[in-house]
Amino acid sequence: MLRTLADYDKDLLTKKQLTAIILAEDVPGRSLDHAFARRVLLDIINDNIYTARPQMDLAQEKFTSLWQCSYLMQAIYLDLYQLLLNPGEYHRCANPECSNYFLISGRRSDKRYCCNRCASKMGKQGKTYRPHKEK
Repeated sequence: MLRTLADYDKDLLTKKQLTAIILAEDVPGRSLDHAFARRVLLDIINDNIYTARPQMDLAQEKFTSLWQCSYLMQAIYLDLYQLLLNPGEYHRCANPECSNYFLISGRRSDKRYCCNRCASKMGKQGKTYRPHKEK
């Protein structure tokens, strides 16, 4: 039987708290709530991806890997699994008033901002501006 966050407690985590737990680095002295939440998250992910199957494919004369998922939520949990295994690929926006994270691709490893709007706002130092809403 698959477990969900609702099985543990509907009010256990908000979206912001879950994002912070997923993307946070290990910090000494972290509270037991965070340790418990990470354990719950691990159980949920494992319960939902155990039937996903890796497969090989031949695309453009090269071997590539695929994952066979039975349903959409399984694919979403598989993406989350891969995010947690490769946390260095995601960075927090350098705009101090923005809390968005973004994916770093190989061609733009020096990227500091989640979008052009944040980059241009940070370039206009000394001017007041409103931060944009979280995505």
